[in-house]
Amino acid sequence: SLTGLEVMSIGVMSIVSMVISIVYVDVGLEQGGPALVLWSWLVVTGLTYVVVLSLAEMSATFPSSGSLYHWAGQIC
Repeated sequence: SLTGLEVMSIGVMSIVSMVISIVYVDVGLEQGGPALVLWSWLVVTGLTYVVVLSLAEMSATFPSSGSLYHWAGQIC
């Protein structure tokens, strides 16, 4: 169960991340156009999948309780 402060923190972080992404899309459209924004999203999506697959592989190889959290903590 989350406390009130934790719920508020999640809400604030989601709003901040949305504002940052809107600003960066606007800057990307001004600097490089729609092609830059599209390719940037595709590259970041691909790299995110690489991280996800790496975490899944480590979690499957060395299973433990809460292994995804464990390996994410080890990487960071």
